[in-house]
Amino acid sequence: MPKYLCPKCRGGFCGWVMRYKYKGICPVCGSELQEVYSNNQTKNKKFRRGLIIKVLKTRKNLRSGNL
Repeated sequence: MPKYLCPKCRGGFCGWVMRYKYKGICPVCGSELQEVYSNNQTKNKKFRRGLIIKVLKTRKNLRSGNL
């Protein structure tokens, strides 16, 4: 279930109703809600993939003695 946080009033909300009924707007203060991801999910998968590639290259260089 998606979780949302309001940056203005610091209210925490969860559920699909926040996206579809309220359209991503805080029902308390009217500002835009931000989705909060759990530890399993990240917002930017492309960045994470690039980071994994960098780590693997570094390991390869350490093993071969190039670093």
